[in-house]
Amino acid sequence: MRRNKFQRVQLPRKFGLNGENSVLITSMKELKISDFVSQRNSFSVRTFYFIDNDIGIAPFFPTMTKKQLFKKAPELFSAGLRLIVADKIDPKDCGFRGCILIQEQGTAVMEIANGPGTVRTVTNEGKIDETIVYAVGQKINCGNKHDLCLWHCRRTELRNVIFEFSYYNVPVGWKQERFICWEITDDGTGKNRLFKER
Repeated sequence: MRRNKFQRVQLPRKFGLNGENSVLITSMKELKISDFVSQRNSFSVRTFYFIDNDIGIAPFFPTMTKKQLFKKAPELFSAGLRLIVADKIDPKDCGFRGCILIQEQGTAVMEIANGPGTVRTVTNEGKIDETIVYAVGQKINCGNKHDLCLWHCRRTELRNVIFEFSYYNVPVGWKQERFICWEITDDGTGKNRLFKER
């Protein structure tokens, strides 16, 4: 069965990558009793539909106060959405963001949008400022920010996957690094067993 968005968001941490520090909230009751929420005043909130559908792109709120979260949550739950509530990471601090496809044989393709913003610029809007192709065995220079992002992804040894990532001008995420992997998804070939799990 296909992994839901929250499960995909948790994969970077499972493979040792920096990711967001977040919790899944599925109801107002959970929101009201969440220790994670009670201990913070501002958040980044991603959403996803409980049941896959073709309604469109689920809303995302890069910065939201606790008051805004509690006011907006009932409407989101009524629309059939689940909330991924995370420590606030402001897209204004982003240097570049994009996706890295690592193919079965190890070839990698990186598509990047430069400047502040979210990875949705690449994934949903198709804005790509730069495409970099890395051959199998090509040496990378970790002093180069783009190469460093690839190095992080390659060390997971995952193939046939897409890493959605950002490179920030300040440390972010649970590891407080500049590179952050938002989620790991199947490349569409169906060859990675990771995405066949329940």
